[in-house]
Amino acid sequence: MKKIAIFLMLCMCGCASNKKGYRTESSVEQRLMTMNKDEILIDLGPPHKIVKINEHQESWRYESEVGGLTGGECTLSILLNGEKVSQAKLSTNDLSWVSFPLASCSRIIQTLR
Repeated sequence: MKKIAIFLMLCMCGCASNKKGYRTESSVEQRLMTMNKDEILIDLGPPHKIVKINEHQESWRYESEVGGLTGGECTLSILLNGEKVSQAKLSTNDLSWVSFPLASCSRIIQTLR
């Protein structure tokens, strides 16, 4: 009986969604493309790494690791052209088949409006 309960709980975890409703990398990237530099700083805080490309462009990188049942790594790269986002790329590496979509990016997504 315990094995069945554990199995059902794992299945429910696999069907769960993150709180913000983002289910794909592209949905997060599209949201970021509508934001400006200040909004990103308010939502995500300072990036883990900043590379100044030229006088007007910067590349920001956010990284997150999640342990436990879902596990995985998440990297968010944002290219800023002045105050505007000109490119955003979210890369996920969920380690478990029971993780909900973008589980390894949950720490980043939770703060995104």
